[in-house]
Amino acid sequence: AKPVIDICVVVKSLEPWQPGCEGALALRRLGYDFRGESGVPDRIYFRRGCPVKYHVHVQRLGSPNYVKQLRLKAYLLHHEHERNFYGQLKVVLAQAFKDNRQGYRDSKDPFLRQCHSRAHAWLLSCEELNKGPFDLTVGVFRGPEPQASVSSALSEESGCSVISAVSGSSAVSRSCKYVAEYAAEQ
Repeated sequence: AKPVIDICVVVKSLEPWQPGCEGALALRRLGYDFRGESGVPDRIYFRRGCPVKYHVHVQRLGSPNYVKQLRLKAYLLHHEHERNFYGQLKVVLAQAFKDNRQGYRDSKDPFLRQCHSRAHAWLLSCEELNKGPFDLTVGVFRGPEPQASVSSALSEESGCSVISAVSGSSAVSRSCKYVAEYAAEQ
């Protein structure tokens, strides 16, 4: 519905992504503007383009907003009717609120609140999705966390494309590299 690509980078710590730190500086070199939390705790938001074409959401692994997004994505992947309705709703609202982003977001909220509630209930009852190493209900690993990127575990269980969920400076540089490659492919 909107000509913007959202990219999610999942990290253990948001510290390297604060202004003046390694992650923020690397994204700045790629042309992204730092926007801070922008009203969402445990998320650092960057955007690029004029008009804006890319959003990068750096989120802390296990944060409430990240977990909510994982639940919603898994739910929509498994519920075609809801997914189609949401897609149609976004198209209608994008047309109705072409020059009013806040109106667009506010108009999606009632559906999203209901959908988040249904997604949470569905995941709690979905035995198949709750068997793996990643707990989608709370957004963290059960037991020891894998040493490598967690993207394969998350992709298998939730259908989510996750760039990186490991810490350290190599993870920051890898995440920025993936952001640059992904944006170039689109």
